[in-house]
Amino acid sequence: MSKIIFCLPLSIGLSSMMFLTNPLLAQAEILTLRQIPSLESLSHPTPLNYSDRVNDTLGFKSYQFKNRRFAAYQFQGRKGQLIRISILGGLASERDPNKMIMGSPLVNPVLILLDPAGNILSQKPDTTDTAGGVIRLSLSLGGRYVILVTSGDYNTGGRYSLNLEQLKQDTLNPMLIR
Repeated sequence: MSKIIFCLPLSIGLSSMMFLTNPLLAQAEILTLRQIPSLESLSHPTPLNYSDRVNDTLGFKSYQFKNRRFAAYQFQGRKGQLIRISILGGLASERDPNKMIMGSPLVNPVLILLDPAGNILSQKPDTTDTAGGVIRLSLSLGGRYVILVTSGDYNTGGRYSLNLEQLKQDTLNPMLIR
């Protein structure tokens, strides 16, 4: 993690040296196919419908693979369909990431979208100390897609909110809208 040193004046007129971490400079570890469970090992991903909001917890009973906890969700997608998947957990600064405290937010939540062949299509966020992430894209194939939820930190759990939405495309603007 990168450290930046700032010299900031205090309100009483004194100056003090402060060490601040800039989360924009801290790159998250990008997980590879070898670091996530295969589609075959995920026996029954939870079905997810468009406009569903899931409030769940990665906990002691969650699927474990290579010192990470995972939750898996599946949905049917069509070629060219525009989607947005979002997750909200919590910031690492909110608690000790090495302790799993029931009821506390998932530290550094990570979304991984697998295509029907089991390849990583997208992974968000790509920085650390982030409370959430969003994947927004047009699906390249029709079929069953799998969303994996994990933490950017090893062996960490906590509560999170996951949302899957189908988007519409604005014909005047190529940007995605709701």
